[in-house]
Amino acid sequence: MRLYSLLLAALALCFVTNSRCHAQQYGSFGIVQTYNGTVAFAPQALNLAVNGQMLVMNKYSDVVDGTPYLFDEWQPGAIILYNNVVVENLRLKLNLLDNELYYKDSSGAELSAVTPVKYIVFKHVGNDTSAIFMAQQSVEFDRKGWFQVLATGKASLLKERTKKLIESKQYASATLDRSITTDVRYYVLRQGKLHLVKTVADVLAVLPEAAAGQKKNVKNEVDMKAVVDAFNRL
Repeated sequence: MRLYSLLLAALALCFVTNSRCHAQQYGSFGIVQTYNGTVAFAPQALNLAVNGQMLVMNKYSDVVDGTPYLFDEWQPGAIILYNNVVVENLRLKLNLLDNELYYKDSSGAELSAVTPVKYIVFKHVGNDTSAIFMAQQSVEFDRKGWFQVLATGKASLLKERTKKLIESKQYASATLDRSITTDVRYYVLRQGKLHLVKTVADVLAVLPEAAAGQKKNVKNEVDMKAVVDAFNRL
């Protein structure tokens, strides 16, 4: 039920962005699940929907620190494509370094999704505020990567994680040490425009209508989300 409710939230984003999510058919394959109910699909339907390609998973096996993935383990989830097809009951892994989404098909084969994906909904996300991820390209065409949607409505609070591969050579060593770092940024999306924010004061500069009773010098993610939620209730 948790995944279903999160999928509904992602579907709500489709309506906010003036699109409509629905089920489609691929040839004779009955495809995916919709917000109206569960529809079983043939194994070929998934690969037909996302144009999966075989994956080599040991590309970063020599990394000594950090990870290219949002989560190292495969996570249950769902995706929404740009043609508004919804596919549920997937095992997913998001590579934030290479901006690639991986999934397992019904045989357990590990594949990379070639067809662009607009939204990802993860079922297990630890202590994170939300489990909905939105392709940055859906906000600004020339952007790559993913936003985690922390709050949505008239305005959205988005969390960006950027991965970077760093190679260094220790003194008198012939081998390179490879590590991956993660940088986090927050944005408020209002009326189709992204605003970089670091504190509650930055959020209030974008959403001044929500200023009443807010602590402006706070940098906490939870407090920034509270401001956006308060604005969306106005």
